[in-house]
Amino acid sequence: MCSTMNKTEAQEKELVRENTPETPLYLVLTRKEVAEIDAKLEQLFQKQSQYLDQHDSALFTKGKKLRPILLILTAKLNAPDLPQDYIDDKIISIATSIEMIHIASLVHDDIIDRAVERRGAATVNRTQGNGFAMLIGDLQFSEAMNLFVNSLQYQKDLKLLKSFLKTGYNLCLGEIEDYLAKPVLDTKLLRQRYYQNIQNKTAELIEFCCEAGGSLANGTKQQIDLMRNFGRNFGLAFQIIDDILDFIGDEDLLGKPTLGDLTQKRISLPMIYALESLPERNLVRDILEGHATSSDDIIEAARLIIHSNGIHKAYDDACLFKERAISALDNYPKSKYKTALEEMLSLVLDQRV
Repeated sequence: MCSTMNKTEAQEKELVRENTPETPLYLVLTRKEVAEIDAKLEQLFQKQSQYLDQHDSALFTKGKKLRPILLILTAKLNAPDLPQDYIDDKIISIATSIEMIHIASLVHDDIIDRAVERRGAATVNRTQGNGFAMLIGDLQFSEAMNLFVNSLQYQKDLKLLKSFLKTGYNLCLGEIEDYLAKPVLDTKLLRQRYYQNIQNKTAELIEFCCEAGGSLANGTKQQIDLMRNFGRNFGLAFQIIDDILDFIGDEDLLGKPTLGDLTQKRISLPMIYALESLPERNLVRDILEGHATSSDDIIEAARLIIHSNGIHKAYDDACLFKERAISALDNYPKSKYKTALEEMLSLVLDQRV
């Protein structure tokens, strides 16, 4: 005898219908929350309207909201029946503060890289100068901290606050290490330095998002540890793919110029693996050491990297981190939230997130 489809099953089927290639499941499941985050960001930037023009505000709100979405999905994964008012009052505010931390780090990145374009528009440092852009980035850090602290309600949240502060510290540390990094002959040392750097600069904040999702959903210690593991490996895979796209990506889709790592002499994994297969003296190393700087040199060095095994080996590493992240999700029963997180991982590797 067939059972009648309940409301939850009906909603699941509706989500499947909505989940088209143009609208991935993770966006369908978080559409309402992302709209609320956008609205909160607009309110916060309105407070800063005497410092930010409409161009800057639009640039800041233009991002994909990857980190807030991860927080929301991991919270729902660990407590699928979370009441909507709980999400509205707390998780949305903390997700917004995380997005502001990310925005601040991008502003600082653009200053260090002397970038003139971000998300298809002029950067703050280009339109208002480096000094003012640095202050604007600091302002977003401060606003993020204020929003986060005001969202805390319980004693257990203090542990999350400590983790948030540690994440911010390591993010800054990653920026400093990236700025000071110099090329060395030992590619094993370069790989160690690279992984420590992307852990601090990228994976740490994504790991915190997933940790916060588990914690805010009142997850067990085991669940929170699994979320940290998932987020860390997601972040590492994400950054490696981003570094690959710097060589083979589409500038219009990326919203920023390609070959930025070579131009800024910033060592990435595809370069490291390429160096292992190239002669000891080569154009890539010459660029990293500042001995070759012309645009033709940059293009030729990129060609050497693309035609070496550097891209393929870096992609293999990203796939390994994806599998580790999937393993963390294997501990959870099948659900639409688990499916959405798995989908995000696959889209990262397919270079579509």
